[in-house]
Amino acid sequence: MASAMRSRQQPAPRRSVASVNMRQSGTPKPSTPKRSRIARQQTSSQFSQNSQVSQSSAQSPAPQHPAPQPPATWTQSPVVRALPRPQPAPAWLKVLIKVQRLSSMPTLLLIIGLLAVYGWTVYTQQRWGQAYRHLEALQKQERQLTAASEVLKIKWQNRQKFPV
Repeated sequence: MASAMRSRQQPAPRRSVASVNMRQSGTPKPSTPKRSRIARQQTSSQFSQNSQVSQSSAQSPAPQHPAPQPPATWTQSPVVRALPRPQPAPAWLKVLIKVQRLSSMPTLLLIIGLLAVYGWTVYTQQRWGQAYRHLEALQKQERQLTAASEVLKIKWQNRQKFPV
């Protein structure tokens, strides 16, 4: 029964992590993998043979899965190289960066001020339009009242000239 349980379990794929050994000079040295690619293939083929033997001896057949093959990137040992030192930025770039940093806050304040002035302009134009319409209405009423007043004067004068 124990051999049947072992045959059903799939081994976890091994990941070869390249550890970095530091030399006395302080430069990184890539480590070699613990087993070569050929040794891993032999192990995986032995595992598949063992699983076939144990499966044939078991009473209930388990589904056969192909032996896991590690990706090609796991078998290669990467070389870790030191990054190059960054070169200092040119003077003109430093000046541009400083100008950008110094001008960002005044630019923001200017934009806020311009939006406030724009809003005030729109508001005053609306108020002026309302006041102008009110003025036109008052002028129209004035003309109507003047005309009505003249009509009443004429009627009053006619009554005094020709009493009824």
